[in-house]
Amino acid sequence: MINNRIQNTFQNLKKSKKKALITFVTGCDPDYNTSQKILKELVKQGSDLLEIGMPFSDPMADGPSIQKSSLRALSAKTNMKKIFRLVSDFRKKNKVTPIVLMGYLNPILSFGIQKFFKSAKSAGTDGLIVVDVPPEEDDEISDSGKQYFVEITLDSENALLGKSFISGLLPDLKDATINLIIRDNEKILPPFDDIILETKDRLIIAITKNELIQKIKSNDKIFDKIGYENDKSDRELIIEAAVSPRSFMIGRTINQTNFETETNCKVIGLQRERKFDRDSPRSQKLSQENILLIRGDEELIRRLRAHKDIFPIEWSAIALPLKKFSQRSRIIFAVTIISAATGFLNITTAALLGAVMMLIFKVLSIKEALSSLDIKIYLLVASTLMLSTVLQETGGAKLIADTLILLTNNLSIPSVLSLLFIIIAIITNFLSNNATAVLFTPIAINLANDFQMQPEPFIFCVIFAANCSFATPIGYQTNLMVMGPGGYKFVDYLKSGIPLIIILWITYSLTVYFGI
Repeated sequence: MINNRIQNTFQNLKKSKKKALITFVTGCDPDYNTSQKILKELVKQGSDLLEIGMPFSDPMADGPSIQKSSLRALSAKTNMKKIFRLVSDFRKKNKVTPIVLMGYLNPILSFGIQKFFKSAKSAGTDGLIVVDVPPEEDDEISDSGKQYFVEITLDSENALLGKSFISGLLPDLKDATINLIIRDNEKILPPFDDIILETKDRLIIAITKNELIQKIKSNDKIFDKIGYENDKSDRELIIEAAVSPRSFMIGRTINQTNFETETNCKVIGLQRERKFDRDSPRSQKLSQENILLIRGDEELIRRLRAHKDIFPIEWSAIALPLKKFSQRSRIIFAVTIISAATGFLNITTAALLGAVMMLIFKVLSIKEALSSLDIKIYLLVASTLMLSTVLQETGGAKLIADTLILLTNNLSIPSVLSLLFIIIAIITNFLSNNATAVLFTPIAINLANDFQMQPEPFIFCVIFAANCSFATPIGYQTNLMVMGPGGYKFVDYLKSGIPLIIILWITYSLTVYFGI
């Protein structure tokens, strides 16, 4: 998050030749009201920066005192919403003292990363410390919070041409902020209420790396000409690079250096910790604190490792698909679908072959392919299979069957089917639908035999109920596949799935009651 309170505080302390007093307190410990009073008193007693801990159930990196404070806060039903309300209420009376949130990754992931940063910014938070995420693994966190300043020059084909601002904002750029418009070398500062964008306008935009890359990848008409595209290259990369402490570039602007000419790479964004000057990022004097966002082909980016003026951040590199590969990807995708649909190949073989062809024809890099594999999903699937096996091997499945037969002794056939349906619909959300169907089919046949009936109605009951596997992420493989990318939590499946199961159960019960 970009905010000047921390910088201003330390600059004022430096001018006064004073040291900073930074205090830590766990948010909402022991309760909300007391915590609010503590924050005010800390400032009153001379605290220059407030560090507020986000309570977590397993604060293993902290000492006993902080561990106990987290548990007290959690006992008071503290959650992230309450922490943000704590900050927001403090900000109503104190707009000067910086606030930094400190804690573990788990609460942030549970809350939702993008939602977390938006809420933190809205509440008045100035910084974030996450204690259990190493730098090489923090892409999702760091990229969500930090912004780059990017310059876009509007040509006759840009989608923003002729657009106007509403209440100082541009609806077409919801995920970015326009800081400055340069028109005929004249700087136009916000708000831009009366501005209609014209050809050759230069927009200075603040945007996160992830958002910028997504827009470039999707051929967004606003960002499609930022940087460059080398038609001879097999692959382009975007990478972050820190300015070396002894760099020749320090004290000079990007335009004043020969970096781009020397490397054949393009600087498309600039990140700076201190206040951004009202000017183009290419006209900003560089310092050691700056991070550059660089675009170039794979080989040229690789050569930057030996560059004396910058330090490329290796794990930040992201590959861009070239437009010339789009036709290849469509053909491979079509062949994969047709092969599976016609039965020429089974769906597993077709999908695997399609992925291999994407690699062979360079549509997809090996790094991109590996990064798409979510180890958490595989662990969850394996755990689910183990649970199913344990139920069968320990006799748990037989116990369920015997109990069900005992419960249905004095019930009518429609009631038995209704009961069987709801039991299977519940269990299928913790086993796979296939495993549940296999498990309950012999039970259903035994029940049919007990009632001296044909087994078909009972088997159909098993089939219908086993497919009600949408109340948990582990009930069906598709649920797992969308859980991570969609940012869903376990409770989201319960909220949507349980009402749907009840509706289907009632519908089925009414059907068998009037049909038998």
